[in-house]
Amino acid sequence: MPNTELFRKVRDVIAQHPDQFDMNVWEDRYGQTLSSDEACGTTRCVAGWAIHLTTGEPLFDIVDGTHPSVTELSERLGVSEDFGELAAELLEITEEEGNILFHCDRSVARQVVEAFAEGRDEEAVSYLGFFDGWRD
Repeated sequence: MPNTELFRKVRDVIAQHPDQFDMNVWEDRYGQTLSSDEACGTTRCVAGWAIHLTTGEPLFDIVDGTHPSVTELSERLGVSEDFGELAAELLEITEEEGNILFHCDRSVARQVVEAFAEGRDEEAVSYLGFFDGWRD
C-alpha cells in the first residue's frame, strides 16, 4: 500500500505552492537560501518533495553534492542515494511505479499524487497507464 500520509503532504505542498512544483527538476533553488520550510522558494518534483518533506532538509549539499540527511536516510532504509529509488521507497510504491511517476508530465503527476493521497490506488494506476492487477 502506498504511503498515503506522505502523498497527502506532497499533494498539499504542490497545491499551496504550485510555482514550486516542476517535474523537470529534483530540486532547483534559484539562488534562494535553503531552509526546512517548504515555502522557501525551492522548486521540486514529486520525488524531490517526498524526500524533502521526510528529511526537512534540501536534497543537495552546496559543497559535497548530496545532502548528508539524504545519505543518512538512504543508509537507514538500505537503498541507494538515487533520488528516484529513495522517493519510491518513502512513498511505498514500486521502483517501476516511481520510474513512471517521476518522469511523467506535471498534469499526470498531480492526478497520480491526488489519487494516491486519497487512497484511490486503482485510479492512480490508471493515470500511470498500467493494466489492472499490476500491483501484488
